[in-house]
Amino acid sequence: MSRVEASARWTGIFGRLFLRGLMLNTGLAFGAAITLFFAVDLVETGSVISADASLLDTLKLQLFNIPAMVQQMAAVVALVGGTITVAGFLRRGEVAAILSAGASPWAVLKPTLLFGFGLAIAFAAMNEWVAPEARARAAVQRRLLGLSDRTSDRLGGSHRWFRGRDRIFRIDDLQDRQGKELAGVLMLRIEDGQVLERWDMGRLRYGRQGWVGEQVVHRTFGDSESLTTTRTSSLPIAISDAPEDFVQSLGNPERLSYSALEASLRAREKLGQSAVSHRLELYRRHTLPLMVLVAAALGAGLALLVGRKPSLALALGLGVVAGFSLWLLDEVSVALGTTSTLLPVIAAHIAVIMAGAVTLGVWGHVLMRGIRAS
Repeated sequence: MSRVEASARWTGIFGRLFLRGLMLNTGLAFGAAITLFFAVDLVETGSVISADASLLDTLKLQLFNIPAMVQQMAAVVALVGGTITVAGFLRRGEVAAILSAGASPWAVLKPTLLFGFGLAIAFAAMNEWVAPEARARAAVQRRLLGLSDRTSDRLGGSHRWFRGRDRIFRIDDLQDRQGKELAGVLMLRIEDGQVLERWDMGRLRYGRQGWVGEQVVHRTFGDSESLTTTRTSSLPIAISDAPEDFVQSLGNPERLSYSALEASLRAREKLGQSAVSHRLELYRRHTLPLMVLVAAALGAGLALLVGRKPSLALALGLGVVAGFSLWLLDEVSVALGTTSTLLPVIAAHIAVIMAGAVTLGVWGHVLMRGIRAS
């Protein structure tokens, strides 16, 4: 068997084993991160939830918060998984064995990129189909537990105004990401500068029969300053606006699917409304999966830079520090983009561009100079 054939054989076996190691270590890192998140969030919410809240309701809140936690920590976990996996293979001498057989560090980089690509696809799918619904349900669950909304859920303040086709609305929250359930609704019918009717509703739901108000207080203002008040638990109301109209004007960008986010962005810009958060979120739907891929490659490269037999503690520490740096850079750039200090396109891309530059530098050094002896 020639040296090239031996190298190809060992690279293939090594690649499969390395992929398994990446999946195992990244899964363990995700498990540790979720466990830590549960512990911290339970302590945070346990001290402020209402007295009649059940343990089941609290656990539901933690469950609905998992996708949001994964969105924040995916790059960190991918980086830590990469450093630990490479460090383990280095300590067992498996990396040195394939290099001695004639393989290059590409034997490590290729399965890492394959794993990172798969993880990025799964992450993008979660952002599209799981995270928006989970965020909406988490917001509802927080109210059931007597907790205040998170800052990211209060887009535009605690109350948001919407001018419909023939009514004016003030809405506390869209409790359904499709706009079919609104909470804390004040609706006004105004003609010639005068309020003719006012509806105060605990909820406004959209179903087969159209819009139905719950816990409704209906006030009618007559011509001679007379006032008629009607209270009812449920009342069908003729509203010409569709659920998607509320979503486009009031929907939190983090709770919208990609297509709904694009439609909301176009509608807000057409109406002259602020769309900074929506445009920033749209860009981040592209850059966040890419950041996961870059983080996995960066973690593997950093572990190879340390030496041929790094300790697992050193690899873990290196991964945590590098991952925290990525997370901090991303959070700062998002904060600057949200406040319009940076353009949304710059704020969304600066972290992944800088991380990509560092990753290219690390792997360029590894490919040209190899792995240090110690």
